[in-house]
Amino acid sequence: MSSSVVFIVVGVLVVGGLFLAWMYGRWPFIKTEAQCAAADVAGLPEAPAFARTDRVLFFSPHPDDESLAIGGSIARAVAAGAEVHICWMCSGDGFLLDAILLRLKDQIGGQHTPEMCVDLGRKRLQEALRAGATLGVHPRHLTLMGYADDTLLQMFTSPDVVVTSPFTKRSKGPYSNTLSFEEDYTGAKAQQHVRALIDTVNPTIAYATAPIDTDSDHQATGFFVMKALESLGKLPILRSYVVHGGDYGVKEITEYPIPRGLHKDMALSPPPIKSGYNWIKTSLDQPTVDTKYAAVQCHASQVEIMQGYMQSFVRTNELYAHLDSAQRCLPKQVSESNGVEVEKTKVT
Repeated sequence: MSSSVVFIVVGVLVVGGLFLAWMYGRWPFIKTEAQCAAADVAGLPEAPAFARTDRVLFFSPHPDDESLAIGGSIARAVAAGAEVHICWMCSGDGFLLDAILLRLKDQIGGQHTPEMCVDLGRKRLQEALRAGATLGVHPRHLTLMGYADDTLLQMFTSPDVVVTSPFTKRSKGPYSNTLSFEEDYTGAKAQQHVRALIDTVNPTIAYATAPIDTDSDHQATGFFVMKALESLGKLPILRSYVVHGGDYGVKEITEYPIPRGLHKDMALSPPPIKSGYNWIKTSLDQPTVDTKYAAVQCHASQVEIMQGYMQSFVRTNELYAHLDSAQRCLPKQVSESNGVEVEKTKVT
């Protein structure tokens, strides 16, 4: 082997090693990164404390989003004595790799099938309920809508169309413990369920994902909630949060947040996706961080496959924003990638 080839191989290995060390915070500059993260959030306003008189309704697009982005806030609301509710919009049945591995672990060979995705949905819905219990929420305050992954945005923009899951191949809800059980997957019905839940809980504070989140189910969750809140005259109570917040230069590899892995003493910086949002931080003490970590671990099917990503949300703070009317619609570049016109997805 020539010296030039050796040099190239060594160079690739060094660069690759440094890249992984940066991604997982396993390098000498992690303290500098932690200082930068602390500086990023130091000037942000602190979220007001929850009160015993609050009724807080947390909307999560999929099982695990509630723990990743707002698990600490849920735990804080429970600790304050507030009445706390969590609603999951989707079942988590669209992660094909997870579905295949789940079936392989049961020693049933073969490739992905729709029924494997239904099995995954059932498993992830149970994980969601365990996470809710770990965060201290009463079982009667945990609501599973049970919609199929990757369907919500189409349902919102075409509310009278019956949508078929690209994964389970079902157009009706297959999960018996969900509101969508044996109902057609339509946006009109989903909107009714969201509005009815908000009307019943009558929240003083509501959380939902923001339109800039790069996942289409996350975008649509925000739209369903905003539309319902607006119709009830309660839009000002909404706090918008982000899970999939863009990347740091290498698409789908360096997705927010970085570094990967468990860094309980490190702050969570605002996402790199451009938004113009005025972020508000919810600071978490270490017992609350530990509770959030325990809730994240409840999503075992996800942690098993992407532990570093899941644990990277367990930090000393969480973030949300109050959106103005211009921010309550899809960014143009995101809407085009989903084949949806911005004008069709404005709420106000």
